[in-house]
Amino acid sequence: ARGDLGVEVGSEKVPLIQKRIIREVNERGKLVITATQMLDSMIRNPRPTRAEAADVANAVLDGTDALMLSGETAAGKYPTQAVRMMDAIIREVETSMIADQSRVMPEVAMLDRDRWGFADAAARAGAMMSYALPLEAIVTFTRDGRSARLLAEYRPRTKIIAITSRPEVANQLALEWGVVPRLEIPPDTLEEALRLCTALLVREKLCKHGDSIAIVMGWPTSVGTNTVKLHTL
Repeated sequence: ARGDLGVEVGSEKVPLIQKRIIREVNERGKLVITATQMLDSMIRNPRPTRAEAADVANAVLDGTDALMLSGETAAGKYPTQAVRMMDAIIREVETSMIADQSRVMPEVAMLDRDRWGFADAAARAGAMMSYALPLEAIVTFTRDGRSARLLAEYRPRTKIIAITSRPEVANQLALEWGVVPRLEIPPDTLEEALRLCTALLVREKLCKHGDSIAIVMGWPTSVGTNTVKLHTL
């Protein structure tokens, strides 16, 4: 919350401190939300200033997981327009980031962990594949959201489709970087998982027939995440 931060330090220090906080939180693999006066002028006006649009865009480029509106939607004259405008700016920046062919896997993806496990290794492998192959999505089946969060830590170059049967987990994952949560009954077999991925992604126009995806899941389904499978819809 930059408003609270600005009370503690001078306004001239806020931008650099914001960037440092986002970077350090990314390095620790935690969720970071940037808030306060993102589109403040839209409390009174139907369009933001160019500086506000740049502020939103830079927060995305810095690596924030989510952006939050406050006064714009709580007391502003144009709450719906404010949400639509923030969404449009975020989508524009993220589309540019994904399309950037020169982009390399960020340093945050090379985190040194105290204890590596199958889930970490599978998530990292899935993210690395997104930089080496023309993947349209990475799909993960998750009960508690952990596999989706691990994937988000590694900042893959494509969207993460997190399939869960638990509404509370889907709501939580909506805040994570690059994650598109979907509620579905989890599959019992690998064949069911492949059919579900194809049907869901095509039905919701997240992908189309012929697209390639990576599936990060536990196999057998009763175990934790331990498998990465490439699949063409």
